[in-house]
Amino acid sequence: MSELIGISVFYHSRTIGGRPGRVGLQPVCHACDKALGLKSDDTLTKLVPPEALPLVFSAKAAATELGVPFEIIDINQMSLLERLKALISSKPVPRINIGDDFMIGTPTVQDIIDFYLNVSRTH
Repeated sequence: MSELIGISVFYHSRTIGGRPGRVGLQPVCHACDKALGLKSDDTLTKLVPPEALPLVFSAKAAATELGVPFEIIDINQMSLLERLKALISSKPVPRINIGDDFMIGTPTVQDIIDFYLNVSRTH
């Protein structure tokens, strides 16, 4: 039996705030981060940037519908060596990885499901 392929979303986090109790000028969505299981508060915090949220929520919905593993990967939280490997790979960020294939932009849930089914047929 083949191994179940998961859906991964890669993004660059943003640090917000500067002083406790004062949120920086970056637009943030604490409710979105909480819904994704990420910790957010009003101090220096790593957050999913607004431009990556549609990609993350679409990928999460597709993974839930397909019943496959889902993970969110913050490039900025990787070790230096892992970040260098990610830069050398020339894959854009933010992106959705399914196996060795990836997609970018703002795909719909159905686009991601179709892409997943195509990728899983070839693996």
